[in-house]
Parts: sequence; structure tokens; C-alpha cells
Amino acid sequence: MGKIGLNRFVFLYISLFPSLIFAQLDTLISYDVKTNKFNILDIKTTVSPSNFGYTTWNYGKSPGRDLLTLTPPLNTHGNSGFTYMSPAKNFFNVSNYPARTAVKIFYVKNDSIKQKCSGILVEKEYVLTNCHCIGSYDKNGRIEFYDSLLFVPAYDNGLENNLFKKSFGVSYITFKEHITNSWNPDKDIALVKLEQDLGTKTGWVGIAYAKDEMFYKNNIFHKFSYPGVTAFDDSTKKFNGDTLYYNYGKLNLVTKNWLEFNIYGVPGQSGSSLFYTDNSAFYSVGTSVWSSNSAHLRITPEIFYAFKSILEKDASNITNSNLLPDNYHLADAYPNPFNPSTTISYSIPKTEHVTLTVFDMLGREIVKLIDEVKQAGNYKITFNARQFEQSKELSSGVYFYRLQCGNYSRTKKIILMK
Repeated sequence: MGKIGLNRFVFLYISLFPSLIFAQLDTLISYDVKTNKFNILDIKTTVSPSNFGYTTWNYGKSPGRDLLTLTPPLNTHGNSGFTYMSPAKNFFNVSNYPARTAVKIFYVKNDSIKQKCSGILVEKEYVLTNCHCIGSYDKNGRIEFYDSLLFVPAYDNGLENNLFKKSFGVSYITFKEHITNSWNPDKDIALVKLEQDLGTKTGWVGIAYAKDEMFYKNNIFHKFSYPGVTAFDDSTKKFNGDTLYYNYGKLNLVTKNWLEFNIYGVPGQSGSSLFYTDNSAFYSVGTSVWSSNSAHLRITPEIFYAFKSILEKDASNITNSNLLPDNYHLADAYPNPFNPSTTISYSIPKTEHVTLTVFDMLGREIVKLIDEVKQAGNYKITFNARQFEQSKELSSGVYFYRLQCGNYSRTKKIILMK
């Protein structure tokens, strides 16, 4: 087993079909591992006006879910907003969601297995990782794809998890401009379609982008990865790739294409995701590319809509509404601050009467968004301030929303900013 050279194919293809290659700047290319053939995926990636785009996520059929902390850490590393990497098993059961969505990537060659990168499940048969994790680059910066990559979810302590299957990849999908030209870090991201369905049991996270940079600056983000060598900046920190690690915190730098948190990354972490959660939804917002400052390639609208078209095409028939939540949960509204509308998500574990009320700082009711019996499940509803401006004279300021179900009651704050 080895690598398939792309150079000859690319030059031949461009000379024969230049208009097809360059007709659309964000065209995707798919490489079939079994046939060694390439396909041009002419994906329409018109950017939606939405401020926040996301794909579906799923808990999976296996039991076990862990809540992640939503407050900034006190024990950050140096001048970083993040904690340093610690074994994930110190915080979670690695067999539980979401830790089990993390994937260890191995390269199989000449009957030997070599550690490669990290990834995360983003659909039942898809892993999100980096393009440089699925191939290597020649002296001209052009990629040669690996023809045998093995993906193992919830790998830890040097062992495969016997609760879940493993799978080889059958096709690689990435951006045309990244592989027909020299390496482009701004497009160093890829989807891998798996031979076997892993996500139905493990679950998966969605992918997402936000236009508002305050989403990235204000929220807490989390990370599971497989560092594989001694840290470059500290020889006392030794890693060998056999353990799932976790760290979390706030970002130090947000730019158009990059998300960073001032910790020197370690080889093996490449392809791992930076993800957001409020414990009622889970979304990857970028993948680790550079060791310096743990720089993650931000999932931009262009990347998002291209990959979304692939994920939705093969989307599972299982939806989150088919899976009953374990407990009550009222999520943070998004966006917040908002104008004129914001979305509120909540979960209830059993059928009962639900009220969701918006009121002002004096306790005066603005509107009952929900006042009815609901079955167990995950829900979301939009509050639009414009609907009440004439009758309620809603002005900029602080408002509250309260979820009440039986003995459960939770209140959260929203800010209307005109």
C-alpha cells in the first residue's frame, strides 16, 4: 500500500478540461481510495444571509453523555485563555458522548500501522480532519493521497474501544484549489467518508460558522485530540499518541480564517476540532492546522456550505428529535445580544405542560412563547422583538426568558440592542 500521485492527473485534467476546473472557485474534489479515481464535485456554495449556520449533530444510540463546563477555566496555561492538555479520562468517560466522537487516525502501510492525526465524526459515515492528514506533499507543494487510512473512535490508553467499530476511509473530499495548486493553509480541511457507519452508535457533532466575531470571543470552546510526540516548547511534556487528551477555554485571537489560543500545539493534534457547546448542541468551528499558538482553520461560510452539501446528501435518517434527552435543559439564546430576533432551544425528558415566557426587568410579561403540553424531545423557537414593538413598545435593554416544566424552572437573560 502506498500513495497515489496527483501531479500527472491534475496537469492532464487541467489541459483537457480547464473550464470545468476553474468554472467555480470553490469546487470540491473527491478521491476514491478503491479506484484511485478523482471526481469533480460541482457544489453550489452560495453563502446564506444567516448569521449562524450549522449542520445536524447526534448523541448516538450508545448510552452515556457527559456535560461540559461552560465557564472560563481558572487554571489557564501561561498567557493562554485555554487549559493545557490533560487526559480526557480525568474529566469524562471516554465511551460517553461527546468524547467518543473523537477519532484517532492511523496510516496503514506494508502491513504496519503508523500514527497519523486526529479527527472528529461529523455525520454517521464522515470524519472531519485536515487535508495534510490524508496525504503528504511533494517538493512542489502538491498532495499525494494515502490509500489506506484507519479511523478509530474513542481510542484511549493504547487500545481500541470495544464498544465501537473502526473503519477505513473510502473517499476523501477537499477543495479543488488546495490540491491543484500548492498547499493552501486556508483550505487545509477535508471530509473523509468511511467504509462503515460509526456514528450511529457514537453520535457526531455538527459543523458551524458564525458571522459575528463576538461568538468566538465570548464563548468557551473545547478540544479532544491525540498529541503524539514530546512538546517542542517543553521537553518535560511527553506524549505518544495513545491517549485522548482534552483542554478548553477562551480564544486569544480571532481572525477571518484563524482561531488561536496561545498554546504550542503538538504533532498528532492536526485535524482535531475546536468545538462549541451549550450542552444542548455541539458544533465544530475549526480544525487544528499549525502548532504555533494552536492555530485552527476557522470554518468559514464558504467551507461550511460546501461541506454541508456533502453531509446533507448522505445525512442519517436518525435525527436528534428521535433521541430522548436525559434531563431538562434551557440553552443560551443565540444570537445574544440580538436585533430583532433570537433563537431559544430547550430539552424536556418527558411529556408535560411547558411554558416559555419572555418578560422585562420589572417582571412584566412580554409574551408567552409556549403554553402547552409537549412530548419529550429537543425544541427551539424564535423570539422576534419586532412583533411586539407597537403594542409593547420594546426598547433596547435587558429582558429575560423562563422555561417552566413541572418542578423545573430556569431563567436566562437576553439583550435587545437596536
